[in-house]
Amino acid sequence: MHDLRRSSRFAGAAALALALGCASSGVNRGDLNLVSYEQEWQLGQQLDRDLTRRLRRVEDRRAVAYLNQVGQRIVRQTELAKLPWKFHLVANPEVNAFNIPGGHVYVNTGLIAATSSVNELAAVFGHEVAHGVARHGTEQLTRVYGLSILAALALGENPSGR
Repeated sequence: MHDLRRSSRFAGAAALALALGCASSGVNRGDLNLVSYEQEWQLGQQLDRDLTRRLRRVEDRRAVAYLNQVGQRIVRQTELAKLPWKFHLVANPEVNAFNIPGGHVYVNTGLIAATSSVNELAAVFGHEVAHGVARHGTEQLTRVYGLSILAALALGENPSGR
C-alpha cells in the first residue's frame, strides 16, 4: 500500500475533489432538508445494517484501516469532521464507490484495483464525501416527503394520516 506521508500531492488532490464535489448536480447548499444530523446518522446506521446483509464486505483489518486513514484525512477538511464517518470495502469487481446518509462511504475492490495511486483513491473519496457533506441523500428524502405531503393536501387528505 502507498505511504500517505510520502504523497505530497495527496492534500491537493483531496481538496480539489472536495471543491469539485459532484459537478453534475452541484452542492445543494440551502436546499430544504427536514432531516436533522442526528436523524441522518441514525438512518445511516440502519441502512448500513441492511447493506451489511446484502453486500460482501472485505473484513481485512489492514485494508479497511487504510481506507479509513485516507477517508478520514478528507473528512477532517469538512464541517462534518466531528461526526463519525466510516469507510467500507466491498468485494465487488465493478469500478464503483458510493455514499449513503450518515457518513458511510463504500468502495468496491474493483475500484481499488483500477487506481494506481493514493491520489486517485483520494479523489474518489473526496467526491463521495462531498455528496455526504452536501447531504444529497437526505435532501432527496425531503423532496420526496415534501411532494407526498403536497399531493395529499391537493387530494384533500390529511398528510399526518389521522
